[in-house]
Amino acid sequence: MAELNPLISVEDLRDYLSPTILLRIFDDDNTGDLDTVMASRPVQLVLTQAHANCVSWLPVMYNTLPDGDDAELPELLRGAELEYAKALAWDRHREIAKASSVDVDALYKRVDLKMTRLQESTLRIADSPPEAKPRNVGGLVRDEGFRVMCGTTSGVSNSGDF
Repeated sequence: MAELNPLISVEDLRDYLSPTILLRIFDDDNTGDLDTVMASRPVQLVLTQAHANCVSWLPVMYNTLPDGDDAELPELLRGAELEYAKALAWDRHREIAKASSVDVDALYKRVDLKMTRLQESTLRIADSPPEAKPRNVGGLVRDEGFRVMCGTTSGVSNSGDF
């Protein structure tokens, strides 16, 4: 299975949340050391999960999934991944989010709406072959009592019970 490389870094998450919030959410051992927290496994898991959430919207838009090694990445994708990381970080400790008056569900809704708009703005209609003509067009006209069928395909002259 391919390895997912996040589009954002730990430093991006730190700058987006602020060092104080990052420590409150991820410092489970109460070390108070920001460098230790930034290198911790939970922070890496949040970044990986945020990337997975963002990438889950992309198969409609891309033939190959972008990762952090791509030189030309749309800033919209990086921004959406950063917002997923923010929502996942607050979701990690909902009691801290509640005490900070952060609505975690609203964060998820906001980023999902952003990804929906991004996806809709880049959708392309797939090429499909034209439909075959129906087999009953242009058939014979026969008078079978009260059922009268005409050969006009527009249906203007058809009468009777079919």
